Amino acid sequence: MSINQMLGVFIVLSLVVLGGYDIVRPVHASKSGVDIVYGKPHAPVEIQYRVVNPSASGFTSEPLMVEISLSNTVDVDDLQLNVRLGSGLQSSTLQTQYNFGVMPKKQLSVISFDVAANSAARYRIYITATVINSAKSQVRNIIMPLTIGEAPTASNKSLDGVSVDSTGTAIISMPGTAVNSSNSEGQ
Repeated sequence: MSINQMLGVFIVLSLVVLGGYDIVRPVHASKSGVDIVYGKPHAPVEIQYRVVNPSASGFTSEPLMVEISLSNTVDVDDLQLNVRLGSGLQSSTLQTQYNFGVMPKKQLSVISFDVAANSAARYRIYITATVINSAKSQVRNIIMPLTIGEAPTASNKSLDGVSVDSTGTAIISMPGTAVNSSNSEGQ
């Protein structure tokens, strides 16, 4: 058998063996059309959130009402929801964990709680849904951004030292620091 024939047989066998595996290909900006991208597996539950009273200030005197809705996409033995408030937020009605128990597919589960802050800023609410089936659990995490009051604008320090030269190329310039040396080079 010649080298070309052996190479051909190797390629055919490789395609047969690897044919059952999904291959993730990088998506290029110059490529048109849609490419398949495989994401990290997560719990089969859809999570939605909203602020029920967006006209409220969100400060302690007038808290916001947050509503979180879960819809499981499969039958589950147990559905759990954990909500953690980011630093600076507080709630008088939020529980640490909500257990919804056995649920059929597409069952809607809704919780509501108040949330307030003492100062204007950008905050986060961390939401974790856990689906338990046959004593195995799957988790889905999302972060709900929340702005209370007129949050101060964040300065983008990473762009402070960037300038553009005559050709349009971005140049990062960093200030130099003088270091005193104890050696006597150049003296």
